[in-house]
Amino acid sequence: MNFSSTKKDNNSLLGTWVALSYAEKLYKNGVLVNEDELLYDKNQHFEIKFKKNDAFVQTEQTNELGKIEAGKNKRGGMYKITGQTVTLYYGSSFDEESTVVLSFEVSQNGQQLTTKNVYERKDVDDIFKHESTRIFNKK
Repeated sequence: MNFSSTKKDNNSLLGTWVALSYAEKLYKNGVLVNEDELLYDKNQHFEIKFKKNDAFVQTEQTNELGKIEAGKNKRGGMYKITGQTVTLYYGSSFDEESTVVLSFEVSQNGQQLTTKNVYERKDVDDIFKHESTRIFNKK
């Protein structure tokens, strides 16, 4: 199943991207209530590989001090590019819970990728807004 809008669009993301940093902000009713930033290093690793067949594989690894084995999480699915937005469909289900929509920008030299995810959810009388940004280098 081919999800891509055009092969040209697809080429900008092809390959493996290694995360440098992750930043997130959480708002409640328009007020910033939490802000966090993570710089990836040898103990925290996140990467995503976009393949030509519209599949992707995401790998996250955490190495804790004093532990012999690292925690490794690998998952994947299909992706679709529409303009400057990439939609990730995890697993074989295309429902809302297994879908993530990211706006993205690839640097002019093609070596850096920035993704942004913004979504809101309503909970009784409150509105929660989540914003996250991840910066990657091409492997």
